[in-house]
Amino acid sequence: MKQIIQQLKKNKEQLSIYQNQVTLGFDGFIDSIIRLIKENNSNKPPLLFQEMEEFSDYIRERAGKNFSLEMHGTVLKIGGNMPIMANALGCFGLKVNCIGALGFPVIDPVFSHLNEHCQLHSFAPPGLTQAIEFKDGKMILCQMEELNAVDWNTLKSRLSVDVLIQLLNNATLFGMLNWGELTNSTGIWSGILNEVLPHCSNNNRTFFVDLADCTKRSSHEIKELLLLLKKFNKLGKLTLGLNHNEAVCIYQILFNKQPEQNTIDFIGAALFPLLAIDILLVHNRNEAIAFKVTEQVRQSSFFVKEPKLLTGAGDNFNAGFCLAQLVKMSLQDSLLLAHFVAAYYIKNGVSASWDKLMAELEKHNSDN
Repeated sequence: MKQIIQQLKKNKEQLSIYQNQVTLGFDGFIDSIIRLIKENNSNKPPLLFQEMEEFSDYIRERAGKNFSLEMHGTVLKIGGNMPIMANALGCFGLKVNCIGALGFPVIDPVFSHLNEHCQLHSFAPPGLTQAIEFKDGKMILCQMEELNAVDWNTLKSRLSVDVLIQLLNNATLFGMLNWGELTNSTGIWSGILNEVLPHCSNNNRTFFVDLADCTKRSSHEIKELLLLLKKFNKLGKLTLGLNHNEAVCIYQILFNKQPEQNTIDFIGAALFPLLAIDILLVHNRNEAIAFKVTEQVRQSSFFVKEPKLLTGAGDNFNAGFCLAQLVKMSLQDSLLLAHFVAAYYIKNGVSASWDKLMAELEKHNSDN
């Protein structure tokens, strides 16, 4: 931890060279964060469902019957992998070009809450989600008909290829997020690869990819996407982030069977040689493992006893990892910082500013 603090302090000024050199795309959602009430007594605070299994048992017991549940503490907030990750990077002081579904033809007021360092370039209305949170996970319900109607031709007609070239040409970090949920994402990513990147002169580029939940996509689509990632990796260094569920899904498709060991180290080690990318991140609630040709490292997460907000934790993990990589931290320290940034978000319900992050790192270092 002391080494991370020193490296961040040393490179704070260097981060200024990345101003306007981070570009992320291509989703955008408005999230409703919901807790469900199990019992509601007038003289006591409501009793909430705590665990997902508890909720599933409740539903199972009422199979074949009608029932209703009351929602508690509904909060509207920015949603989607791109806006949440962009906001986290913006809170660190980086200026981020956000290409996404943030309202069209006018930006939705919800996204005015994005950090002031985020520059918005919108091509579609946002999707709508309801994130039902429990202590051990969340269930997300999405409504995204208008967003799924957008394809590559629509995007480039609304933003223009010249604008996209400008946004990507200066991008040292280019994040491509939420492939799994957007119906036409393969076409959009192919358009970027074939019509935009050939006109960009910057060869010192890092691609960061988070597929999000890809379980509803066909085997053919996933195989097509993995071939596309190999092509991106030839134009820079590509990092692919997968949670446990997404890693299992890809393993099943590539090997046509269930993994012999359902652990992230076994699955990641099997996948990495086949992907032909620079870095593979595989993570679950308890730990993350990173694979490169030259090394493999793992790092436990920070346990948060009373989580305030879970939706967006993975995006903050990704932001912390990318921040670490921008200042050339080791792979081990990058995982540690990513976990720390995610834990801050889960505990506080907001992304850490640079000053808050440094203060928390210093406190953790002194306490341990």
